[in-house]
Amino acid sequence: MNVTGKPLERLSLAGRSIAVIGALMVAAWPVAAGLNPALLAPLLPPGVTVEGALRWAALGASLVPGVLFLGAMIEAFRLFGLLGRGEAFSTAMPRSLERLALWALASAIAGVVTPTLIGLIATADAAEGQRQLLIRFGSGEITGLIVALLLLAFGRVMREAMRVARENREFV
Repeated sequence: MNVTGKPLERLSLAGRSIAVIGALMVAAWPVAAGLNPALLAPLLPPGVTVEGALRWAALGASLVPGVLFLGAMIEAFRLFGLLGRGEAFSTAMPRSLERLALWALASAIAGVVTPTLIGLIATADAAEGQRQLLIRFGSGEITGLIVALLLLAFGRVMREAMRVARENREFV
């Protein structure tokens, strides 16, 4: 069953455009942070700076959620492509939703774990008693986890609804 129309095409174009912008921003992060170490400051524990190998290790750790987010943006681009082509009820849609959900879930989990890892890296060479364990968990992290789980649930419900519809068609 195809779903088409100008509003859905515009929504698809907007979604694909935002996915591309998000992907470009993520791709620009390592270059920007490599050239300007001050960009790492918000990721570090208060009052801590990193130099040399620790700076590169912290930057490397900061890339993990970004790489996963990039996967989510690629899948979002594909999903909005399906919508733009009117394939909202194709068998590809629930698979795409579930893949997007898994990328988003992995990115959200990495977003929770990475600040702690960066804090440990940044204070690894600190004197005894000066090392810091940083745990950040706020509304943004909770929102990311909830949205990812909702996408996963919607994908699975859609897959099951399509299975039931196919079964019903076979009885007729």
